[in-house]
Amino acid sequence: MPEVERYTLFLNPYAEQRFPRCPRCGERTHKRNRVLIVQSGPDFVAPVMATCRYCTNCDLLIAHQDELEATLRQMLTPEGQAAMGDEMSVVGTLDRSQLSEGIESVTPNDLVDAFHPIADYVHFDPVEDEAGNIEWVEVEQPYPSMMSDIPVPEIAEVQALPQVNETWEVAVRTLPTWVFDDDTEPYRPHGILVVNRGRSLVIFNDMIQRKPSVAEVRDALLKAMSHPTSGAGEPRRPAVVVVDDQALTEPLRFELNAFDIRCKAGSTPEVDAAWAELETYLAGGREPIPGLLDNPRVTPEQVGDLFEAAAEFYDVMPWEWMLDEDMIAVRYPVPDGQWRFASVMGYAGMEFGLAVFEDISDYDILATALPEDTIGMMAYRSLTFDDIMTMPFGDVEALERYGWDVAADDAYPIPAIFTKQEEVKRPGPEEIDWYTVALRAIVDFFYEYWPDDVDYVPEPVSTTFVVPLGDEDVEVEVRYPAELALEEG
Repeated sequence: MPEVERYTLFLNPYAEQRFPRCPRCGERTHKRNRVLIVQSGPDFVAPVMATCRYCTNCDLLIAHQDELEATLRQMLTPEGQAAMGDEMSVVGTLDRSQLSEGIESVTPNDLVDAFHPIADYVHFDPVEDEAGNIEWVEVEQPYPSMMSDIPVPEIAEVQALPQVNETWEVAVRTLPTWVFDDDTEPYRPHGILVVNRGRSLVIFNDMIQRKPSVAEVRDALLKAMSHPTSGAGEPRRPAVVVVDDQALTEPLRFELNAFDIRCKAGSTPEVDAAWAELETYLAGGREPIPGLLDNPRVTPEQVGDLFEAAAEFYDVMPWEWMLDEDMIAVRYPVPDGQWRFASVMGYAGMEFGLAVFEDISDYDILATALPEDTIGMMAYRSLTFDDIMTMPFGDVEALERYGWDVAADDAYPIPAIFTKQEEVKRPGPEEIDWYTVALRAIVDFFYEYWPDDVDYVPEPVSTTFVVPLGDEDVEVEVRYPAELALEEG
């Protein structure tokens, strides 16, 4: 949770003045490097390393607005700069000693653990006396309010607002990040976004720990009407509100009828666009890794079958007896498929799952070189087991929706394809089917040919298994050791 408040902050708008002496007490100030959390506009927040002036006497921290703007312009892409608003504020500081890997890779966890809100805000105006001397006069500044701090307006207050011919989109989204808190399990915050359709303008946004109730979404809309974000226009009521969740539409329709606002179900493309920008920002400018169902040819039933096969494989734990070098050749479909060479990972207790190669010699490269040295040298596939926080967020959301089988808290299956072009891709429908039947065929091979004896090495095996795939049974060829597959004419 956020730490204690720190500093009285003066955001200095005077580019020609750097305040070597404190404008409050006149004592000499000192340079201090601080990580500031800067908010610019309604939906832009970023950590910035800044050189400030600090008065020990007054606990006054002076941040220079022109330098912050210049730093942000250097940090951000043109798209990121466009997301910045006209108004800037500093909402807190980060304790650098608690940052996990430096400011370049600040994580949401860092923001929770290292964040210190600003204790107070002041401003100083220059006043010239008769002799032409400048005196700095202190003016109190209001604390920049967060959306969650805005009170829910009274019904009569909202009904009295002017109504305009605008359509607003509202949607609830789960933030694509994990937050760690000493008092709770890791969780994904939820966001409520309200966007003015046609102008792509965020009217309101708020983040909460859990999925919001209908009442909380309604209150967010009322706050958006009475207290739109800075730069989003005057308080007002829209004519129409579009909701992308059918379960929210009916109760909100009843609630908004009291304000003469029509509520209807529909798509929210401008909320989606704003959310995509946030996801890219949280991913450090990289495109988020897609979920398996982002491929329109992949079905939930197909992925559910893969998860079930992965859970069966994990329960057997073949890595307790099989070494990584105990390669198995697998062919599917039979007889026209190509042989692939599978290594059961996990005997060393580091990474568990299945590594798959199209060239058996590629295993030697992976086994003898550092992982970073193999990038671009070869293409291979893997299905690894890990905790839910390592899964692409698309898979997490689909898992929550469809309830696929998972064997344990550290057994979420993550299939991936690594290319020679240094890309990480997700498997399509044919690849998912291959993973599914390969996992089941290796489990059958293990049960039938690999005794419960760590010192036993099976005799050579060349066989065919029949395993379930969806609603049918299919044949899968298996050969051990894998070199037997190379002996085909």
